[in-house]
Amino acid sequence: MMKKERSSNIELLRIIAMLMIIVYHIWIHCIDVQLSNDTMYFIEPHFYKRLILFDIISPFGQIANAIFILISGYFMVEKKNIDLPKIAKKLISQSLFATIVLMLISTIVYKVYNSATINLIDINYFNNGSWFIGYYFAVMLSAYLFLNKFLNKLDQKKYSGFLIIMFTIIQFGWTIRIINDLASELGVYCAGIFLYSLGGYIRKYNPFKNIKTIVYSLTLFIIALMIIISNYNLNSTSIEIFYLNNYSVFKPEIEPFFNYSFVTIICAVCIFELFNRIRIKRNNVINFIGSSTLMIYLLHDNVLLYSLMKNINWVKSLNGDILSFLYNYIIWVLGIFECGLIIYIIFKLIENKYSKKIMNLMVTNNRSDNEK
Repeated sequence: MMKKERSSNIELLRIIAMLMIIVYHIWIHCIDVQLSNDTMYFIEPHFYKRLILFDIISPFGQIANAIFILISGYFMVEKKNIDLPKIAKKLISQSLFATIVLMLISTIVYKVYNSATINLIDINYFNNGSWFIGYYFAVMLSAYLFLNKFLNKLDQKKYSGFLIIMFTIIQFGWTIRIINDLASELGVYCAGIFLYSLGGYIRKYNPFKNIKTIVYSLTLFIIALMIIISNYNLNSTSIEIFYLNNYSVFKPEIEPFFNYSFVTIICAVCIFELFNRIRIKRNNVINFIGSSTLMIYLLHDNVLLYSLMKNINWVKSLNGDILSFLYNYIIWVLGIFECGLIIYIIFKLIENKYSKKIMNLMVTNNRSDNEK
């Protein structure tokens, strides 16, 4: 059986989604922390136009997570037998490798700088390093145990009805609170089930085929505009409260988003459809880089990196030259992605070397057994 070729347009989407996650994590773990503790720059009761950038970035991580689940549903929902052990092996092997690499790097960095501000990585990073990996595996486990069988028994009408019900459940605050009261983060899991199912529905029925490409771009623009207006309203209210209570320091607010927010889901679907319509020839470079996104995900989100990045005065830079700020931001994002890609290449070289040795050993053992 021939190995199914990767779709380069979808692999390109994986790359973009991974870059969005890095952009989001730098914002939420470094820039937002400094902004919250700022006592010099953004402390006057004004609506700061420069902070609009972060209004747009705020849902990036959640949108990218949704895209990854959509992609999995798109390619896997029709499979009768999901190779769950293969998925588990991939997640565990790359998580272990990432943990070892980060432990070694953090030790070296600490020895070089000998600073108490540097956070070291310990062995428990393997279990606690990335919440998304457990979330992703839980959705894949559900697909393996029951979800694929359930969805493939539904006709289009019942399938769309299931999606409408699931979407409604995760959109209402009261139902989400009930779900999360049953088990912490159960609402996120339900969002994952919905997104995986939606990806499969798109693959099976192509429900958006008659929607013009420009509509998706306009939808993204309108949502971005809505986010900006929403945050203007949020900060206008905060300014009124500031004056009413005679506070001494104003703290600008950036609205957070959840994995089940309608903004997250609509943006993820629009971006997915835009890339799904791109027609490009199979590109081995894009496909390889796309396959590295799991390793990059595992490597980039860690306390060592953020402790180093917090030494940069992001808020001062943002208050000064905005172009310089954006340049440094982009350099950090691309640099982190590139470092993760290099480590993935090393991982694949090691994996391929030992995989061949194991395969040769298995072949030798089988020959010996046959000769007996």
